[in-house]
Amino acid sequence: MTDAQGHDLAAQIGELNRFIVESVRTNAPRFVLMDWNRYLRRLGADAALDPRGRYLWRAPFRRAFLDAWAQQLSRGLCAEGTGEKGLGPRLR
Repeated sequence: MTDAQGHDLAAQIGELNRFIVESVRTNAPRFVLMDWNRYLRRLGADAALDPRGRYLWRAPFRRAFLDAWAQQLSRGLCAEGTGEKGLGPRLR
């Protein structure tokens, strides 16, 4: 697939993804990379995405997606040994 200027969009997306992965790897543990496509595959697009919410509130995800994401984030914090207030210092 190409854009109007003839650039290969798949190659550009792949390059951007590699840049993001390398940036997260370089700056760990300051950043956590989570694979949202995994949740989309597991839940299905209809259960995970909310076009109405995206349009009205700029919140594109349904509750099922957010619950799955929160569970994974919680598992990561528990594995790290971070207490329930673990997000506070990490975001500062």
